[in-house]
Amino acid sequence: MASSWFSRADDSRDFVILQEGDYTIQLGAPREERRGNYDAVIFPFQTNGNSNIVPHEISILYPTDQNDKTGIDRSRRILAEFYRCFGVDPKSSTAEPSDFYHRFGKVHIGRNGNGYMTVDRFYKSETLETIHHNAQPQPQNVYQMAETALSY
Repeated sequence: MASSWFSRADDSRDFVILQEGDYTIQLGAPREERRGNYDAVIFPFQTNGNSNIVPHEISILYPTDQNDKTGIDRSRRILAEFYRCFGVDPKSSTAEPSDFYHRFGKVHIGRNGNGYMTVDRFYKSETLETIHHNAQPQPQNVYQMAETALSY
């Protein structure tokens, strides 16, 4: 059975294929999904007010296999670069994906190993903000955790 939506293609607006280079982008509302063996947070983006572009999203991936130490380390490094690009301090923030909605950042778009255009570099913002989502600051080590627990 054919889906009814499949026959309703919109050819009125062509996509703009971005050339390799640096762009200032604005993030859209994130969504979460599973991609293979990775949990992913997907951020659509626009540049110069245009979201009808290719590429049009950034995928931040994290391995579901907790024994994949190399993949976890790589994902955490990329996530820290992403935070810094969009003005959030990765060292002291407890940010959530929704905190990045409408933020601006400077990125480089280039070709990946398969030849597809993608965001391949994040440039650090000039200022970094700290984001907390709970009233208590997060303890930095086990001793501080114990002291915090005893102070209540």
